[in-house]
Amino acid sequence: MLDDALRYAARGWRVFPVRARSKRPMTPRGRNDATTEASQIREWWEMWPSAGIGLLAGNGIAVVDIDDEDGFDQFEATHGALPETLGATTGRGRHMFYRYEGVEVRTRIGIGRGVDL
Repeated sequence: MLDDALRYAARGWRVFPVRARSKRPMTPRGRNDATTEASQIREWWEMWPSAGIGLLAGNGIAVVDIDDEDGFDQFEATHGALPETLGATTGRGRHMFYRYEGVEVRTRIGIGRGVDL
């Protein structure tokens, strides 16, 4: 996980440690502690080597959260296929990461069955 967290940070994506197979932050300020600083990231994963990676979405990064593959297939059948992108396996499914500029992207629950933005 440390190597992946450092790779995300090298892309300019702010990360923070979360409890394994959870979205619960392990740091005192949670998502507000998110950083790209390699030294801080190394320190966190030395303290919590089994931590998952939290990624601060927004600020040019949108995440499609897929917990139901059939629901995602139905979403794409209705709206068209999403472009290939960097992704990650989660405790319940997977995430797809997209960069965006010049538009407002709002969190939306249920854009498809088991699919959130």
